[in-house]
Amino acid sequence: MGLYDRFIHNVVLTEVSEKFGKAQYIEGEGVMAFYYRLARYVEWMVRPLNRYTFKKHYIMHLLKGIFDYLLSKEVTAKHSRMESILHHTRKAEEGIIK
Repeated sequence: MGLYDRFIHNVVLTEVSEKFGKAQYIEGEGVMAFYYRLARYVEWMVRPLNRYTFKKHYIMHLLKGIFDYLLSKEVTAKHSRMESILHHTRKAEEGIIK
């Protein structure tokens, strides 16, 4: 049990951090699925990311059209609440799909 706690636990934590870092928006999945996937990775981390890092990763890995829409609405990771970011990403996604 001690070996498991010492080695396997660290491997799992590293994998979760890597998955978060490599996570990309998948067009067929949608913006909310991307958000929930990132949130799930953060829940598995021993030390959760700060809000800014989470929001920045989310925004920077969206489709260019959605990213551009956020910029046009002055939505940024630094100055916007996550609820506002999600609201605008859903609106942008709806506009792109239609």
